[in-house]
Amino acid sequence: MKEKNPYRKSARDTVLRLATVICTATMSIAAVCDDVRPTGFRPPPHRIKIRCADGAKASPKRLKATPLPSSWDSRDNGWVTPVKDQGPLYTCWTFAANAVIETQLLRTGRGEWDLSEKNMTLLCGFDGDWNLGGNNDMAAAYLLRWGGAALEANDVYFTNDNSYYNEDAARKEWENIRPSHPLVPALHIQNVVWIPNLDKTEESRNKLKAAIMEYGAVSVAAQWEHANKKGCSAYYNGSSDYCDHAIMVIGWDDNWPTNNFEITPPGNGAWLVKNSHGTNDGTAGGYWYVSYYDTRFGKNEYTKSSVFLLATAEENYTAVYGYDKLGPLWDAKDGGIQSPLQAAVFTSAWNEEVAAVGVWSSIEGNPYSIKIYTNVVRGCASPIEGGAVAWTQSGTLRHAGYTTIPLSVPVPLADRSSFAVVYEQTGNQVSHLMNGDEAGYMTTDHKSGQTWIGDIDGGGITWKDAATAFSACVCLKAYTRSTVAAKADDAPGETADGTEALAALAATNALAYVQHGETFGAFANIVGANGRTLWANWLTGLDPANPDDDFTLSIAVTNGVPSLSWTPDLGAARTYTIWGCGDLASAKNWDVVKKEDLSTTTNRFFKVTLSPKTPD
Repeated sequence: MKEKNPYRKSARDTVLRLATVICTATMSIAAVCDDVRPTGFRPPPHRIKIRCADGAKASPKRLKATPLPSSWDSRDNGWVTPVKDQGPLYTCWTFAANAVIETQLLRTGRGEWDLSEKNMTLLCGFDGDWNLGGNNDMAAAYLLRWGGAALEANDVYFTNDNSYYNEDAARKEWENIRPSHPLVPALHIQNVVWIPNLDKTEESRNKLKAAIMEYGAVSVAAQWEHANKKGCSAYYNGSSDYCDHAIMVIGWDDNWPTNNFEITPPGNGAWLVKNSHGTNDGTAGGYWYVSYYDTRFGKNEYTKSSVFLLATAEENYTAVYGYDKLGPLWDAKDGGIQSPLQAAVFTSAWNEEVAAVGVWSSIEGNPYSIKIYTNVVRGCASPIEGGAVAWTQSGTLRHAGYTTIPLSVPVPLADRSSFAVVYEQTGNQVSHLMNGDEAGYMTTDHKSGQTWIGDIDGGGITWKDAATAFSACVCLKAYTRSTVAAKADDAPGETADGTEALAALAATNALAYVQHGETFGAFANIVGANGRTLWANWLTGLDPANPDDDFTLSIAVTNGVPSLSWTPDLGAARTYTIWGCGDLASAKNWDVVKKEDLSTTTNRFFKVTLSPKTPD
């Protein structure tokens, strides 16, 4: 790319400077510029430090392009979607994360998308009030377990404009009108790039610049102190020691003058950011510049500036196996754990093959080796007990964060068999990102005997059960593909929210579906011909036996094992019956399925009938 003349400013820069002059000179507009708006950055409780492996190559790729241009604006490439408004809620982190994904969609030619911040906020799965805020790691956990992303059209932020101006109204709408529920992911995120924190070095600044050039945008934590913002366009914080806001950085200008700031920074230069306070927040249409010398921008030690990367065509996997539902919490390496091995054991469903492995690492350029063991025996002291090595593959992690590693040759799995993924770090440094319990932040569902850390000793391996040794689980995932093509009638006309599939389910046997008006929460488990779940959804609505109560029902498949759950508690007087059928298109009769048989049933579609409400 040809470098722009630093003295030939764009029209946008002119508008920003003009806005600064106008906002400074006009008291009524200046008041708007200083309007206090909600933020929402919530730092993780533990620090995970990004390191670089010995001899690692520069990352991102754009670092190889020298010199970097003196200015950049991703809007010039058409990579930035319109500015949104988070209203009175502390949800900035979801806006920053989704904005980065929306940029990836534009950058890769998939068009302009609008993703749901509400769905991410309410379904992230972390402890505490959903309005406490969040961070990039919380967004990554939701995305990587395929909890989203969801489309805004299927889970609207606010339906009432009054909610944008009043927190009580906003809470009422979210909590009492239409709670979010899991939807078919509109897309899959397969990689998360962590960008090292900014420091006083030119190297750290260049890494962020290179990431912006390569990916178009980065989600960054910052501190938002309104008194430090001059007019509408320039911000410099020279003293605060905390971050409270998440924003998306889309460019920079090495020559942005110091006299554009309310408090004069040590030198010229600023980052161009996109905010989430709407276009009338007192900035130039929702965009502003932050000084290179800001003391908090991109410098929070407990979170990482992040890019969320879309699945490629080759990464169109059928299922994801993993126990780290909420992602990494801490690095066991910082506690002195130097073991090079991680492992996890999963049980397959039907007719599938292991196609990829997903790993977390805090090390840039870390070399690795992966082994897939088939037909292992669960419940043993070793994750590879009784198994055989079916595939070995080596490589180097390009970036810190989360990496999906496609296998050069997929590994076929026997139906309902257990397999192990073993990830070995073969360099001089190790990183063990773990998922554990942290009061008020995350409560995990890790189970004994599923993930391990191992040491190589004299040619043998000593394994430690992560749940027993660390009260945690290793953050390691496996991705599989179906080896049998799904038939057209396996998923008849399902839409993104599943309404057509449910209508088809009801039409196959109207009497059984209605069940005298007492059936609620008929659930279509849309699958491929091999029985692997391709689509699942919770249904939320009114219990027909008690119309005053909201009722949520779910039949879900986790690591190949179906389960049933609902809220609220029905009480001892209410009973349920699970019904199943094998072929939705030609189903004539529904068979009763015992809850304890859900893990072995060959049925692919389910519904649940509730007994009538017991008279008061």
